[in-house]
Amino acid sequence: MRRRGSPRLPTPDSRLPTPDSRLPTPDSRLPTPDSRLPITDYQ
Repeated sequence: MRRRGSPRLPTPDSRLPTPDSRLPTPDSRLPTPDSRLPITDYQ
């Protein structure tokens, strides 16, 4: 009994990870200047 043809064959999206997932975003790699330096307004 075939329920669906899709489940049998994995979709190309599932097989290959998205480029975004493979390469970390530049924002994540490098800390934002705001985080490194204390905010004067906070003080």
